[in-house]
Amino acid sequence: MTENEVRGRGKRSSSNEKIPTFLAFFIILLLLGIIAFTALIIQKQFFSKTYTPLELELKAVKQQIKREPKNEGLRLQLGYIYYRMDKKEKALTEYMKVTEMNKKNPVAHYNIALVYIDKDQIDKAIKELESVVKYDPEQHNAYNKIGELYHKKKEYDEAKENFLKAIEIESIISTYHLNLGKTLKAQGDNEGAINEFEEALKFSPEDTEVKKEIEGMK
Repeated sequence: MTENEVRGRGKRSSSNEKIPTFLAFFIILLLLGIIAFTALIIQKQFFSKTYTPLELELKAVKQQIKREPKNEGLRLQLGYIYYRMDKKEKALTEYMKVTEMNKKNPVAHYNIALVYIDKDQIDKAIKELESVVKYDPEQHNAYNKIGELYHKKKEYDEAKENFLKAIEIESIISTYHLNLGKTLKAQGDNEGAINEFEEALKFSPEDTEVKKEIEGMK
């Protein structure tokens, strides 16, 4: 065998050795690509959640409450966020925490009443609304709401009393006159009912419900 033949075989052997090295490098790159792709999928699934505006507001308020756990306004805000998210029990819990901190907070009692109304727990709602007017006697909307609940229970004397209190504080709200008119009508006082319906129409001339009530009384 000549020297050139030996050299030639040596060259072919060196070329063959490069093939496994290239494959190993390619396999490593492929594995790294698979790992990166898998990590990207995991990141999207667990770290790239899209939050709704309410969820973002919820996170922000919770962070504030961590710094100010006794802040009544923040607790009310948190409860209202839960209420809008239709998480009524959580809303109720936050409102009640406010009344534990300050039993004279009328907003907390009013919001608790709204939750009870949604749950059709009328007597509990009335009790909370009575606390509202106890601690804030000028809350005409609370008197009106009490009147609506008594009307629903067909306890018309109590309904009438509360509608009159609402009107005494704020006489220009047509809904109060409409509600009082409905109660008087249920009591058989048609003349008084018509007077209240006409008063309601004075403050809300385009109210179709009021017009319908008046037409029905003729």
